[in-house]
Amino acid sequence: MYPKGLSSGTMDQIRNVEKMRLSDLTTYVKVNGKSLRKKIPAFDGIKIAPEKYLGSNHGREGVQRLTKDNKRKLSAAVVSRPQELGGGDVLLISSSNPTKNDWLLPKGGWDKGEDIQHAALREVIEEGGVRCYTCPLFRTLTTYTNL
Repeated sequence: MYPKGLSSGTMDQIRNVEKMRLSDLTTYVKVNGKSLRKKIPAFDGIKIAPEKYLGSNHGREGVQRLTKDNKRKLSAAVVSRPQELGGGDVLLISSSNPTKNDWLLPKGGWDKGEDIQHAALREVIEEGGVRCYTCPLFRTLTTYTNL
């Protein structure tokens, strides 16, 4: 399930994260209204993303862009830091579905007026809480199948 050659310390950290994740997924669910987001008091030097980036802009009904065959247009991003800042890692988002036990790339539908890169950058901010400064386009898929 994990890459070969990870140190025992890294595996300990992964196990701890997985335990916390299982607990969080049963505690913080839409049904009971609890959220993983919490208010962090302001402090000197804090940088806060504008509120417009902290949630879905519109929802799915009537405003997301669709393909000619009526499928949602999706963007995803593979995000890493530059090598000089410790790159080689990839940003993954924990799935909110407790039955999946998945880690995912930040992704989501295009909003009206967006192109593939703008949608991908917005999803990275919304889902990953980080800001990308560049987003080179590697590949566009017009059709996909969920496996």
